[in-house]
Amino acid sequence: MATIDNQQIPDAIVDEFRGIIDIITPASLLAYLKSRPELIKGFRPTQSNLGIIRKRLIGIVSEAGEIDRGLLSFLAGESFNIEFVAVFSEAALAHLFSDFAQYCGPSFIVAALLDEREGVRKLAFDSLQTKEESCRQQDRDKHGAVLKDQLGPFLGHVSSLLEGKQEDQVGAPAQRQENYAAQLKKSRKDIAALEKRIVKNKEENRIGKKLSDKIGAKESEIVALGEKLAREKIARKDLEEKLQQQSVKTLELQETLESEIRAGIDREMRAVVRGWLKRPAQRATAISTIQTQQDSDILSRVDDVLSRQEVVDRDYGNKRLLSERVKKLEAARAKIIQSGSDAFNPLAELLTIKKELDGEIEKIRTLLGTANGNAFIENIKIRINSAPTSEALAQIQELLIELEQNDILSSVDLKDLYMVYNRRMELLYERYSSAAEEPSWDADPGWTIKNALHEKQKVHLVVDGHNVIFGLTDLFVDFYEEGIPSARAREKLLELLDGILTDSHSCASVFFDGSVASERSFSQNVKEIYSGGGAAQVRNRADEAILDYLIALAAGGEKIPVIVVSNDMELQKQAREKGAKIMPLMQFSALLFEFYA
Repeated sequence: MATIDNQQIPDAIVDEFRGIIDIITPASLLAYLKSRPELIKGFRPTQSNLGIIRKRLIGIVSEAGEIDRGLLSFLAGESFNIEFVAVFSEAALAHLFSDFAQYCGPSFIVAALLDEREGVRKLAFDSLQTKEESCRQQDRDKHGAVLKDQLGPFLGHVSSLLEGKQEDQVGAPAQRQENYAAQLKKSRKDIAALEKRIVKNKEENRIGKKLSDKIGAKESEIVALGEKLAREKIARKDLEEKLQQQSVKTLELQETLESEIRAGIDREMRAVVRGWLKRPAQRATAISTIQTQQDSDILSRVDDVLSRQEVVDRDYGNKRLLSERVKKLEAARAKIIQSGSDAFNPLAELLTIKKELDGEIEKIRTLLGTANGNAFIENIKIRINSAPTSEALAQIQELLIELEQNDILSSVDLKDLYMVYNRRMELLYERYSSAAEEPSWDADPGWTIKNALHEKQKVHLVVDGHNVIFGLTDLFVDFYEEGIPSARAREKLLELLDGILTDSHSCASVFFDGSVASERSFSQNVKEIYSGGGAAQVRNRADEAILDYLIALAAGGEKIPVIVVSNDMELQKQAREKGAKIMPLMQFSALLFEFYA
């Protein structure tokens, strides 16, 4: 149903509007439509189209929705409003509205609804809500008398209307009509100009809003680029600081090495002169010192401490016996090697027994965790095994991470150190197990995983797939094709993780770079995810997908430990900021070795 001021108009009033449209003169109608062509889209405002145009306007005032205000103003100029209602003040109409409505009928209500004044339109709607019936002739005469009594002295032409006289019976009718016609023409011209101005303002506002939206979008892009630039500056500054620190360390190592070389040369030069007398004198002094301090000999105290250590820790005693066995085997191997070197006709059995000795020594060293060792690595192992607290062990872990990130040790040596580290960590946690407390989520990632598997708890591994495959070549190199990991390498990683997590409450999400985003469940506990993000040359797609995934986990309220497996330093930094724990590749490799050994 059609509305004015968002209020519904009765059908009888709509019919009055149709009647006004039907009697509008062609000249007035065409003049108005030339200023409002949008009301008759598809038709030209010509004499030949007047019939169709009238139907179109009738349809506009009949269809549901708010009637165009400009159209209502035009109808007001062609109706009873301009000749009657418009000349009265709002106060006068409010005072006599009921009498006007009863006397004049629907044409007065329509004239009031077409009025420009909102208060007059409200009087018309209030009158419609009373639903008064058409009054009889005697009631109409009564209302006419009231109007005549109230308005007759002031408006002679109104009196003429009330008595049913023709307007030409009132004085100067021709002049009045000319004045009305001139005023009407001027009003229509002003209205047409105003409507053109409104259309122009709307178009300017639309263009202005469009430009404003574009400016806002560009400003948002500028802000985003500024933030990205700031982040890149921070990252670059961090990298420059690390490079500077590394350069300082390199210079220090170089200076130390050069100093030791110079010192070594000096020692060799001094040793050339009567060096054959120096060592005998030193040995004589050492024997004299040992004889005078026999009761406090360090070897005696060592034997005493080791004996007591065997009583406290039987595993250490077993290690000591195995170590002594290794020493004897190595001494025997040295004799075999020397025999083969000195003999003119060495027996074939020398080579056979040497191979047996090598195998036995390697077997025991593997049990002791000292295979392929050197002084530097052995010192780190001593520090690990003597760590009294988890805090001290955490400091050693930082050293291991530093060694791994700077490629100072081989992957074999690092894995060996992590295995010793994991064993010491387990011993420390077992020492304090009597407290019967659940380990906190900020515990070591290796211990967190082991404890979760043992206690059937939950932990979520987020694995940087290609970083693992490229970093742990000893595990995946057999699945490389022309230097690039094949699909079988990815399958191997998924299989290793599934083997660890089978029959557990934990899970793993493994991310790979991929031009098309996808994911699949490799098993009940392992999910394979490809990042998407365009062509293969686009870098860090999996990294971005992992960070988005961590944000989604946090937003989803997942309250279980999340561990990111990667050696990518930038990914590690941002993952820590999002609450995840970091497991370096070599610690992950040691975990796999322990599980599948």
